[in-house]
Amino acid sequence: MKRTIPRDMQSAAAAQTEGWISPYLRRQRFEAAAPHLHDRVLDVGCGDGRLSNCVRAVLYVGVDSNPAVLQIARSLHPGVRFDSQPPPDSVFDTVACLATVEHMRELPTILRTIWKHLRPHGTLVITTPSPGFRWLHELGAGLGFCSAEAARDHHQFLGRDELDRLCRECGFRMTIYRTFLFGLNQLFVFERLAD
Repeated sequence: MKRTIPRDMQSAAAAQTEGWISPYLRRQRFEAAAPHLHDRVLDVGCGDGRLSNCVRAVLYVGVDSNPAVLQIARSLHPGVRFDSQPPPDSVFDTVACLATVEHMRELPTILRTIWKHLRPHGTLVITTPSPGFRWLHELGAGLGFCSAEAARDHHQFLGRDELDRLCRECGFRMTIYRTFLFGLNQLFVFERLAD
């Protein structure tokens, strides 16, 4: 059965995914992250919840600060949990932050919250654009290749050393780093250190 999104929510969904290469970019992020998603997964900045298709619904929780986007996620993925905050006292095996850290103004605070919701030695998976290609991302957004709203909302572009330092300060150890999409994007995998 095809699900329809109410018209008042369609603009929020479109703004997050506009741009003719946005679906391709999302697939590439998911492919980079998928091998590192294990057991109970918290998806921080879940957007419309498509990552839930890569994880068993009972093991997945998506969180996002945008109420309209959460409504879309709930509409598209019935039976999957979506909230504005992680469930209190919940602990996950994996936390995914795909194309989100560049939008976070209080990243150290968010990383500390993630640390509390991730089991010791659990996995934090982050994808984020490479800082050297910020100009290309902005140009692509201006030409309609990718989301103009997402480009306007980018607060910071973090490279390997800076994100590694921030995560170390918050109790994580980097285990994997690589670039993908011809170097335009970065994949980070961190281990949550014990208390």
